[in-house]
Amino acid sequence: MDSLRMSMESLLAEMEGLWKKPLSMEEKTYAPRADVAVWQKAKNRVHNAIPKVKEFIHRSVWAMGSPERKRLESVYADHIQPRIPFLHVDEILKLLEDLRKDRQVLASLGKNVYQECKGICSELQSAVRSLHDNAAKGRRKKDAESKRHFR
Repeated sequence: MDSLRMSMESLLAEMEGLWKKPLSMEEKTYAPRADVAVWQKAKNRVHNAIPKVKEFIHRSVWAMGSPERKRLESVYADHIQPRIPFLHVDEILKLLEDLRKDRQVLASLGKNVYQECKGICSELQSAVRSLHDNAAKGRRKKDAESKRHFR
């Protein structure tokens, strides 16, 4: 759960960086409308995905400090690790099973959100790369034309 949360935090930072990056004047000038539309669509998807990522991060942090987990930690430290028998084993097993199911649901949710955000990030990176390439081509074409006029 911790590794998924940390991956999600780095993905969130990457998405927010790409989302907030403005286009340069050259990118705006030489960008085909289709590329700008793809870039805008990807930015809108980021805007909608960020709350999902933040919610997962919040829930995964909360899960590490939940009362059920803390109770099971104390049972582990007091009875299981030193191999001291205790009463109410059935109650603890039920609590452990419920905690496992909750974590499975949370991990599944996290994996789905992570995959969605990776796709959005790839789409956004591709759109930015395309806009940047078009700006470079436009700049080279403009430079070539200006050299022809000066000859």
